[in-house]
This record gives sequence, C-alpha cells and structure tokens, in this order.
Amino acid sequence: MRTRAIVSSVGLVTVAGLATTASWLTYKHDFVMRERVGAEWTALTLMDEALSNGQRPQAADAAAFLSNKALDDALQQLVGATVDVPAEKVGGIAATIEGVRIKPGIGLAGAAMDIRVASKSHGATVKMRVEGDLAFRGTKMVAQAGASAQTVAEFAISIANAEPRLDWGFLDLPGRRTIGEVLASGLMLALDRYLVVQVPMENGLAFDTGFDNVSTVPTSAGSVTLKSSLPGRTVRQNFSLSMPLFVESGVWLMATPTAPGEVAPSKPTVPQADLPIKVAALRTKLGGEVKDLEQKHDLVLMLKGATIVGMAEQIARLPDANRTATIASIATTGQLVSDGKSYVEMRDPTSATARLVMSNVAARWIPNQGAALAVDLNMDMEAKVHVHANPFPIGGGAGTTGMLKGSAGKHVDGTLRLNRIATNGHSLLVFDASMPCGGVMADVKTDGRIEIGDFKTDLFPVGLRWNVPMPRSIGQPTLVIDDLPKRFALQTTHRFNDGTSFRMAHDAIEYRVSVADVKTGQDGYAVSADLEAHPSDGAFSPSEAEAQRAAISAALESAKHPACPAVEGDMRVTIGDIEIGPNGEIMKVLQNFVHDVTKGPGPNNEAVKAVTNAVKDVTQGPGDHNDVIGRHGWVRSRLGF
Repeated sequence: MRTRAIVSSVGLVTVAGLATTASWLTYKHDFVMRERVGAEWTALTLMDEALSNGQRPQAADAAAFLSNKALDDALQQLVGATVDVPAEKVGGIAATIEGVRIKPGIGLAGAAMDIRVASKSHGATVKMRVEGDLAFRGTKMVAQAGASAQTVAEFAISIANAEPRLDWGFLDLPGRRTIGEVLASGLMLALDRYLVVQVPMENGLAFDTGFDNVSTVPTSAGSVTLKSSLPGRTVRQNFSLSMPLFVESGVWLMATPTAPGEVAPSKPTVPQADLPIKVAALRTKLGGEVKDLEQKHDLVLMLKGATIVGMAEQIARLPDANRTATIASIATTGQLVSDGKSYVEMRDPTSATARLVMSNVAARWIPNQGAALAVDLNMDMEAKVHVHANPFPIGGGAGTTGMLKGSAGKHVDGTLRLNRIATNGHSLLVFDASMPCGGVMADVKTDGRIEIGDFKTDLFPVGLRWNVPMPRSIGQPTLVIDDLPKRFALQTTHRFNDGTSFRMAHDAIEYRVSVADVKTGQDGYAVSADLEAHPSDGAFSPSEAEAQRAAISAALESAKHPACPAVEGDMRVTIGDIEIGPNGEIMKVLQNFVHDVTKGPGPNNEAVKAVTNAVKDVTQGPGDHNDVIGRHGWVRSRLGF
C-alpha cells in the first residue's frame, strides 16, 4: 500500500512536471508561431506583387544589396548587451544577450538570440532562446570621428518567440518563477524596443567639378607654363532606399519612387489552417524567380544610367563661375619662336589668359558602355606678344608689341563614369567626367607698329594662333568609396520612463569596405564590394588615421588625369596671313625680304631703290608712294594689308 502510494506520488509529480514543462514550452507558443506564419505570408505576397509589377533591383533608380554575412556582422553589435528591470518591479530582472545569428529566408529573414536571464530576488538564472523577424527601418546619418558622417541602414529584430532552454531539469521551480517574472516584467517588450543594428552603406553619389593643374607647352625656342583651374562645386544625387526584398543570400533595398496616391497592395485573405501550406508554396515559387538576384559579395550597389545622366544635368545648371575654366600663362623660357636674329616672345610671362566656358553640358546612357558626355566650349582669350625682325641694313631691326583679343568655340564629347582604381595597395571607387585630349583653336589679331631706330610707323597686323588646351575633365576623379578602416559610434545606453535600461557592450562599430568590381550593363552600373565589420571599443590613433588618409590621397592623386601632351604647334604667331610655325618659316620670309631689299640682282633693281627710299623714310619721313613701306609700297602689297 505504501509502495503504491509512493508510486502514485511519483506519478503525480511526473505528471505535474510534464504539465509544467508543457506550459513553459507552449506559453503562447501556438499563437506566436501562427503570427510568424502570418508575417511571412504578408512578406511573401508583397514580394510576389512587387516582382509581378517589374519592381526589381535592375529596374530601380538605385538599389543596394547587403549580404547575410554583412547582416550577421551587424547583429554582433548586440552581443553582450544587457536589459535591467528595477527591483521594485517583480524583484529585479537582468538579461544578457550571449549570442545572435541571422536566419536567412526568402521574403522574410529572421534572427535567433541566446539570452541569459537572472532573477535578483530568487537567485535563479534561466537561459532562453528568442527568435524574431528582421525588419528594415530605414537609413540615417551617423557621426564618424575625424571624418564626414556615414550613412547606415537600420534593421530591427521584432521578437516573435521566447522559450526557456531546460538544461537543469523539469522541476526547477525558481527557474519557473523567473520565467514568469520575465513575462510579467515586460522584459521581452524592452528587448523588442531596442534590438536595432546598423550596417554602413552608400546612399548617394557626389562629384566635385573643381580642378587645378599646371602644364608646360614647348615652343620651338622655349616654353610657356600654363595654369588651368576651375572653381569647385559639389553636385550630389541621393537615394531614398526602401522596399526591402529578402533573398536567400541577403536583402535588396530599392529606391523606386511611389506615385502620388498609390497605396500598398493588400495581402490575400487565407484561412489560418491553410497558411503553412500556402507559405511553403509561395516561397518555392519566388525562390525560382529571384535566383538572378542572389549575390556573392557583401555589398552591391546598382545605379541606373539615368541617375548618372542626371548628374550631368546638375552640372549644366551650375552658375557660370563653376563652369568657367581659366587657362593662364604663369612663366616662360626663351621665345615662342626664333632664328637667332629675329624672334617672337612674350615679354610679360603672365600676359596670356583664356577663359573657357563649358555650356550645354549633357549626357546620354549607352548600353554596356557608360554615359557619353557632351560639352560646348566657348573661349575668350587675350595675349600680348612682341615680334622683332632683324637686321635691316640701317640697324635697329623691326618690332611690334600689341594686346591681342579674340574668341573661339568647339564641341567636345567625353565620358561620365564610375571606375574602380587599384593602386598603392588600395581599392577605390571614383566618379569621373573626362574629355579627350585636344584644344580650342583661337585666331586673334591686332594692327601692330614697326620700329626702325627711333621711328615708328604702321607695318603689318600681328596675330596669335593658340591651340588652348582643353581640360581633361570637368573635375578630377571624385572618391566615392575607399578601403580605409572607419568607425562610427553607437548609442550605448537607453533608459525607459519605468526605470528599465538597455546597455550595449560596445561603444562603436569598426568597418572596412573594399571595392571588388565595377560592371557596366545594359541599363547602368553594378558595383560589388566586400565588407568587414565588428564591434569596437578602441579608437584610431591620430597618427595612424593621418597616415591612412595620406595613403588614400596619394592613391587618388595617381588616378588624376595628366595634362595632355603639348606640341610645338600649340602656340603660333601670325604676321599678315603668314603663320610663324615651329620652324620659323615666317622668319625665313622676313629674311628673304630683307635680302631682296639689300642685295638685289643688279644696280637697277627696284629693290635697291627701295633701300634708298627706306633710308630716306628714316631720315626724312615716309611717303604714301614709297616703294618699300609707303601706303602703296612693296611691303604692304606683299603682306596683304
């Protein structure tokens, strides 16, 4: 009888233990699981609707992909975080997140956490497994130490299920009380409020139109050093990323505008009992439709060609000052041209200036090639040159100095593109607007004056034919992504009005992005990169940060467009209609003229008479019918003025 009673007691205790265990394991268990299935059904039907309407990353104005690895690295921000419930609320509860991991899924991803819950009043510790849905909350800017703000994508875990892990046996009543307190204290609610992580990403494209460089133009008898500059102005195209599209390898965020008044499609009504089967079937269907969206890299940025073209439209709307390049001479050596006796020179090294206005800036996307850039260049130029011909038989030579002014124009075609640069051990993404080597030919003239000894008189028009070098770019390559290690601060402590607090274990995230590839496609660019991210408590030393920035600056400097190679013919002088070329042909003409005047074939040669008249002009003044330099004389008839 006693034995039977003991057996009965044991059986009763066993039944009670099983009942208790069942109550732990099924506390709102069925309800929560049904809610999870409902959330998944909603996500899958919305994804199906979006794909049916052609809303894919390739069709969006811009789209960004974050891999499961990138998301999982971000979730590690939560490891070590604690939630404290004050003692006046059910004796005090503290929970610590010991581990967290991503749970990939098509349509809806999730996260699983291991949490240790301690009851201060009961002295018991319970381990729990918490699962939730991973939801995209939007993008925001966060501050970075010693750098510009960084864009991050925020994801939140919405708790769907919390269950104890019964490692200590079924009848641990203090543990059971702790579970009850966890539920009563709203601990899961506090966790649900601040289970937020951040992933660094790019949500825009910027381009600086400014440049400043120096080049040297060789001449046949020296050189001219030119400084080209354009005041900088930054144009930027931002993307508002939304519409998360979860695939097996990660999540796509798309920047697709919504028409005014457009509402989100409603999900089909399905009986609760049919949801699991419907979800499985729809997940299989969508898995086949999004295979081409799976990615191998941690970060992928897709930019539609129209977005790149839009940058050119912004440049076209800039003020004139930010579209006007100045090309000015700053130094000279020797002369522009010389034969040892006669020469042409710029006596003032800074006397040549050209202003090049870039107008009608436009671009168009060429499939699989990139954006073609079109620019009209309109130039105004002025320069002062001195032309000197020597010797005349009376000595002193002949020279003229004058300020030349004129204008010219040209249409040029270039490229507007994203480009990966691997240099000095770094991998960079740059945005570049480049134009081919070439120049705008200016042909400007003025009437000069001839000097013979102390006497001055009109002689011939002098001009400058200058092939003004075009800038290689509207701006130098602008850095979009570099591979320097960076860090942004986390908000480490949150406090609720009821006294509950949430504290992160780390105060920052350290990360590094390395651009792997840039591909030009039918409709735009696809940029792939790898991401390394982890929680951090330290800070970069100032010297280390400075050295890293210097390394990137050096790498970017090597990517700048070099000046186009100059040739001797880029700067020439004209006298009358005859051009002084690299070999000084006009000097030969002048010297032949002097030779004919001074050493004609015979004493009765009209040229010999002209010499006599020239000497007479010097001593007694010129006459209109002088054979050499008079209004109807040989020089004017020969040189065409």
